[in-house]
Amino acid sequence: MSGAALPAPTYEQSAVGRLLVSTRSVEEAETCGSRLLSPHRLKVSRGGINARIRGVSLGTVALYHLNYAAGLTVTAPPMVGYVDTLLPLRGVVRVDHDGTRFDAIAARSAAVISPRASMTLGWSPDLSLTMLRIETRALRSFARLLTGRDDTDPRLAARVHPPDGVAGLHGLAQLIRLTATQFAGADAWPAAITTRLREHAMLTLLLSQPDFRSLMTQEVRGPVARAAVQAAVALVDSRPTEHFTTAQLAREVGVSVRTLQLGFRAEQDTTPQAYLLRTRLSGARADLLAARTLDGVTVAGIAHRWGFSNVGRFAEQYRRAHGERPAQTLRRT
Repeated sequence: MSGAALPAPTYEQSAVGRLLVSTRSVEEAETCGSRLLSPHRLKVSRGGINARIRGVSLGTVALYHLNYAAGLTVTAPPMVGYVDTLLPLRGVVRVDHDGTRFDAIAARSAAVISPRASMTLGWSPDLSLTMLRIETRALRSFARLLTGRDDTDPRLAARVHPPDGVAGLHGLAQLIRLTATQFAGADAWPAAITTRLREHAMLTLLLSQPDFRSLMTQEVRGPVARAAVQAAVALVDSRPTEHFTTAQLAREVGVSVRTLQLGFRAEQDTTPQAYLLRTRLSGARADLLAARTLDGVTVAGIAHRWGFSNVGRFAEQYRRAHGERPAQTLRRT
């Protein structure tokens, strides 16, 4: 039905990872939860609880799902080494943290718990909560990479309520759930995937923060960007088959991702990834033009030589860049 609100997901639909805590004892829930997450105290409003916590760790980033099936008050001293983002999926959590009091409401707002202050949380009896945990050291390093400033230490607002920021955080949680589903039963997720999920998590959290967004829109100095682009171009030209990400290129040349992106736009009228693709496609074309089919040269062989693992996708990218398919180029030689 058009315009109808979607039903709140059940615990089983929302949860991800292994079952880490399952108990009806308040004392056990407090002890196990403190050991797993960080020291805290639980006070039940009335009746009993049915505490369940599931979670998955990606190293410096983790995702947990908590459901206690009870009204609770949670009190905790400042955490050490972590930033927690609380995303209600159903119900409300009343937050008193870092001089701010507000209600984080399912699908409408989120709460960011920083390590600089204690917290008191009031859980509604129907609360179902996803928690994104990021190590502060990793978050600080990533923020400095993005801004290109060694003094960057993002101060995170406790309340996230702009719709785009809240939606982005929920989308991130859903992406991690999807990945967990795809690799269910595997001993470990591929390292390339966990690396990008960690970066995605940190970027999503930072972009939900107005103060950080303002840092990223500051003017980039022209000479710095120009020198960085020249260094990145030299690096790509010397190692064109390597699968550089933009973040890796930025680290290699010693600037922030944004500085490198803006520099490429100003100096090359393109993006770092588009430049890398163009360089590899040009190299592949040169090889195709120089090849002899009688010598056993194939499109697939040249594609793989230039770092393209998917030959069909390579052929389509080549066609868009050069106006013909690679097989046509090869046949003319």
